[in-house]
Amino acid sequence: MEQLTQFIMQRMQTAIIVVDYQAKVQLVNETAINLLNIKETTDANKPKHLYDYSPELGDTFLSWQETQDYQIHKIKQENSVSDLNVKFAALGAQSESGTVIFIEDNAELTQQAQQLKLASLGRLTASIAHELRNPLAAIRHAGELLGESPTLEETDKRLTEIIDKQSIRVNDIIGTVLI
Repeated sequence: MEQLTQFIMQRMQTAIIVVDYQAKVQLVNETAINLLNIKETTDANKPKHLYDYSPELGDTFLSWQETQDYQIHKIKQENSVSDLNVKFAALGAQSESGTVIFIEDNAELTQQAQQLKLASLGRLTASIAHELRNPLAAIRHAGELLGESPTLEETDKRLTEIIDKQSIRVNDIIGTVLI
């Protein structure tokens, strides 16, 4: 079970750090190491403190220990452009049980939200284009039928040519927007 837990923890997309009640790090996954730019040392016997990984995260953990709320906390890493979303979860009912810290890069979440917005905008644009092209095709077809009428005067023929030309132009504009 322990090997399975280790395997899963190391492959998670979310950064995870497990600490005891004194903020000594018990477990840290690869995602957390990369996200926090942690430099691993070879001294395996020395228990590392959360402050060694991130002073901001250490301060936030101490603050959380007082309230034990379930809110998402935002921290700004030193030498980092984006904020990190941090959530704490106690491992047991007693404070000595330890805590799991979940960390996500806010920039990545913002990028995912932006991609969703762009995808929605693309679908909306395609839907609007479809809704415009249907009546436009009907207008153009009606203009063509009107232009074929044998009783149509020259001035009216000129108007049907304008309808046809402008229908093609609007259709091309719609096509350009969809690209």
